[in-house]
Amino acid sequence: MSLFMFTRNILEGKQIDVFNYGNHRRDFTYIDDIVEGVIRVVDKPAQANTSWSSEKPDPGTSLAPYRVYNIGNNNPVNLLTFMKHWKSV
Repeated sequence: MSLFMFTRNILEGKQIDVFNYGNHRRDFTYIDDIVEGVIRVVDKPAQANTSWSSEKPDPGTSLAPYRVYNIGNNNPVNLLTFMKHWKSV
């Protein structure tokens, strides 16, 4: 979201607020990568484990399963590095 906040502030001639001296890291992921990840898993719903028991639970399965997918790029970038790169584009 910072990209959009930066863009809005630049277009409006406002200063960009940087907190913690820019010393934090974030994953910046292209929307195309997110779309591809969603397409890959949309037809693969989690399957219920019919032998699952609350008396002896298996933390990897359940009767009402769900899956959490991290489809980010797993490559955190320092905010100041991002800003320098983005400014040069």
